[in-house]
Parts: sequence; structure tokens; C-alpha cells
Amino acid sequence: MNNALLSLPKAAVAVAASVVLACGLAPAASASGSGMAAATTENVVNRPHTVGRWLVDDSGRVVTFHGENIVNKRAPWTPQALGIGEDDAAFLAKQGFNSVRLGLSWAAIEPQPGQYNDAYLAEIKQAIETFNSYGISTFLEYHQDFYTESLGGEGAPQWATFTDGLYNPDMGLAVAQFSPAIQRAFDNFFNNRTASDGVGIRDHYVNMWDHTAAYFADTPGIIGYGPINEPSAGAETIPCALDFCSESTLQKLRNLNKQVRDVIRRHDSEVGIWLTGYVTTVMGAPAHMGTKPDANTVYAFNSYAQVCTIPLEFPEAVCEPDHRKAINQSWAYANSQNMPAVLAEFGASKNPNLLRNQARLSDEYMQSRFHWQYGGYDPATTASSWQDQALVINPARPITEPGNTNWSNVKQLATPYPSAVAGTPTGWKTDGAFTATWNTARADGSGAFEPGAESTIKVPNIWAPNGYRVHVEGGHAVNAPADGIFRDVDLRIAADAGAVKVTVTPA
Repeated sequence: MNNALLSLPKAAVAVAASVVLACGLAPAASASGSGMAAATTENVVNRPHTVGRWLVDDSGRVVTFHGENIVNKRAPWTPQALGIGEDDAAFLAKQGFNSVRLGLSWAAIEPQPGQYNDAYLAEIKQAIETFNSYGISTFLEYHQDFYTESLGGEGAPQWATFTDGLYNPDMGLAVAQFSPAIQRAFDNFFNNRTASDGVGIRDHYVNMWDHTAAYFADTPGIIGYGPINEPSAGAETIPCALDFCSESTLQKLRNLNKQVRDVIRRHDSEVGIWLTGYVTTVMGAPAHMGTKPDANTVYAFNSYAQVCTIPLEFPEAVCEPDHRKAINQSWAYANSQNMPAVLAEFGASKNPNLLRNQARLSDEYMQSRFHWQYGGYDPATTASSWQDQALVINPARPITEPGNTNWSNVKQLATPYPSAVAGTPTGWKTDGAFTATWNTARADGSGAFEPGAESTIKVPNIWAPNGYRVHVEGGHAVNAPADGIFRDVDLRIAADAGAVKVTVTPA
């Protein structure tokens, strides 16, 4: 959020926000000045489907996403109001990011019971289209923290908030999970407490998703829908954190995921359902989400090692056990359902050891990842400050403005990866050089890709600012320059038959 807006009176903020909404996305001239041309939308992955542990595109290539979370947690709840626009899309593309996890607000979509705000959805659609134009796909999810703004977070409209007068200690994200008021709000939500119009609030929520899915049914570049972010288990938060969740509590979230899936399928037969577990899974508790609600389901988990989010820069050995436990628990559930697991949130820190370790672990497990978060004001975070966790602290200011970009965070996160593989990946890692291996067998077992089929490796500008050299075994680089120094973010590899190994070294 623009720091200047934070100091204005509420009336002035409303006027400023309305101007931002009227003008649409922030102009490219307001930020990076990188001069990077917009990519064509042909590179955008649209509605990938699952094949076992993999996500694949329409051609059968295995796709991997490196993305940033973008969530505006205050009215008017749009990315445009944070100052995010073409300059940010260009910056992300230049650093190899091919996706964003874009947060939706229930309070914005349904400000009054049964009344939908399509002007807000139009702003979200415009943002998706702008990201598309730079080759960036969108994971669209309903975001909440602490249930609602009046309880210190964001998410539900006030008319759908029932705390029954219980106390809410305002002591940050970790303590909020044990707030009696927040737990009661979630219990009332899952128990479908009746709103003022006589309709249950959970029913309203499902209807809100119905309207949202209908609105975006024909919007390209959407890779998945997330039914809800980090829901609380209510009064059973402590038992669930200790892996003693009752079956009835688990079933409430399973039922919600299925209800949301059902209304999405009325309008979109292809988009993935990227579900999550209770917030206690962030603490390492198993998911226990039962049978996946749809053939095209992804388990999108969040992972934070609480001790490593404080300002002290712990070594990787301190943080890794918690991070690896969360990944192992998540993949155990995903493997039991024969579906992919995706790291939907991690980071919330400026600790380079933490960021580097989680990025490395994601590579080790060959999974997609979305860092928390790109930038802007965040009232609900485990980070020492919302400024520390960002790539770009204030997206309304120029990216190149001194002190506005946390270049250390960018450096830890912008690493090479195979974004589209014509075959089945067998591993990749970055350790000075980047190495990726795969074979040309199709992930679905239906034979192999023909010789010459192309794969793409993303090579971020910050990782190889002076260009890079490439060595290929079992194929060749399609876009090889005459001087042998590659400079494109997209490294295109055409394979021979069989195994492929690509080594990329900064020049």
C-alpha cells in the first residue's frame, strides 16, 4: 500500500482509492524502467491438469510454477490499489517468475448479503489479463487471516461475522489462532450460522464462489482456484495442532471444499481445485483432508517455521527440520491421493538462510512454489515487519528507487527452474551452477515426446546478470547465440530421444 495513503484521513484514502480503481492498472512508467517488452500470451499456462504428482499443460509437458503472493488486505482490496501494474509484471517476468497467487476478498465480492460487486471482480480480471501479457499465470484463491478485518485480519464481511461477544487478544498472527473470538467466528461459519437475510453464512460463501467462478469462466491464464486460505479449526485448534482433530471437524472442511468444487464445475470443467488444510497444517500437523474432491485437485500447502520468522538470521540447519516436516506431511497426503503438492506460501521473512533453504527444498522435491509476498501493507503476518517480507516494499513507488526493493530477497528466490518439460523431470538443483535432468517419457505413461520437442528453463536476470553459458547432453539449445553467452530469460531446449541433462552457468 502506498505509504502516503496510510497517513491520509479515511475520506482522502477513499478518494485516492477510487481514482486508482478508475484508472485501472498502474502505468509501466511508474516503476522499474526495465524496458522489458511484454511477452505474448502464448507462453501463459492456462488451466493445467494433474497427472499423478505432476501438473501438465495441454501438450502434456510437465509445468512448474515459481510465483509471488499478491494480496491487498484492505479496501478496496485490489492489486491496483497497492500500485501493482505492468511494471511489476515486467519485473517478475524478468526475474523468471511465471505465476502469481492472487488473493480474493469475500468482503469485496459480497459487501451485503447476496449483493455482488462485479466492479471489484473486473479489477481482478484486468490484473489477470495484465499478468497474462507478460507470460504470468494466476492461481486465484480466497484469502483470509483472523477471519475478518474487525478481528485484526481480513476476509469475511462484517455481516457474516459472529463472535458471540468472545474476547479477541490482539497479539499477532501466531496467538490469533487461539483467540476465542476468531475460533468462534470460524465455528459459526462452518456451522452455517444464519445471516440477517435468513441464509446461512457458509451457504453465502459457497454462493459467492458460484458467482466468482461464473465471472472468470472465460478468463485465460488461471491455473487453479483455492477454496479458502488457512481456515481455523475453531474450538478444536489445539487438538488439531496435536493431530487429534475430530472426524466431524475434519469433515466440515472436506465438505466445504467439495461444495466449492461443485459450484466451480457448473461454470468451468477444466480449472484445478487447489485445496488446503486447516491452519494447523502450517504448524506441521497432517492434512487429513480425505478423498480429493475432484480428479483435477492439487494440495496447496503453506509452510512457516515459526522460530525462523523472527529477525535473527538463524542458519539453515535450525529452520530445515520444520520446513522438511511440512513438505513431507504434505506430500504424504498428496501421494495418498495421487495428486501434486504445491507450496502456496512460504517466507514472510528477510532471513536469507530461510528463503534460500525453502527454495532449495522446493527444488529437491520438484514442486511449484509461491513466496509470501510480493509487496504492500500486510496487517497479518509472522514477519518482523511487512516491509521485511516483501520483494518490492511499496509497489506504488519505482522498483528501482533506492531502498524500495529487497534485492537480497529477490536473489534468494529468483533461481533457475524447468518451467515446462517435454517429458518427465528427474531432478534439478542450483549450487553455483544450475542442473536439470529429465527423460522424454510422457508423464501420463502414453509413450514419449518426439525428438525435437521443446522444454523451457527459466533463467532469472538477477541470477545471471551478465548472461549465462549452457551445456546440453541429449539435446541442444534452440535459441543459442553466436557468442555462446545466453541472455534470454527463457532457455529453450530441444531434446533427442531419451535422457536430457542441462547445465547452466553464469557468465
